[in-house]
Amino acid sequence: MKSLLKLTIVEMKLYLRKPMAAFFTLAYAPMILFIFGFIYGNEPAPLFGGRGYIDSAVPSFMALIITSLVFFIAGLIVYTRYCWKYE
Repeated sequence: MKSLLKLTIVEMKLYLRKPMAAFFTLAYAPMILFIFGFIYGNEPAPLFGGRGYIDSAVPSFMALIITSLVFFIAGLIVYTRYCWKYE
C-alpha cells in the first residue's frame, strides 16, 4: 500500500509540472460552467426537460473533466516513460 501511495504522489508531481495540463483539467471546465451559468442562468426551461441549463450541463462538464484528465495524464506518462528509456 505504501508503494501505491508513493507512486500516486510521484505521478501527481509529474502531472502538476505541466501547468497547462493542470489548468485545462482542474480550472477550465469549472470556469466554463461558471461563465455559461452566468450568461444563461439556471431557470427551468422546456428545452432542457424542465431543468435549468446548469442542471443539464453539469454531467457533460464532469465527463469533460474526466476525459481531459485521462488524456493529459496518459500523454504525460507515455512521455515520461519515453524519456526515462533513453537516459
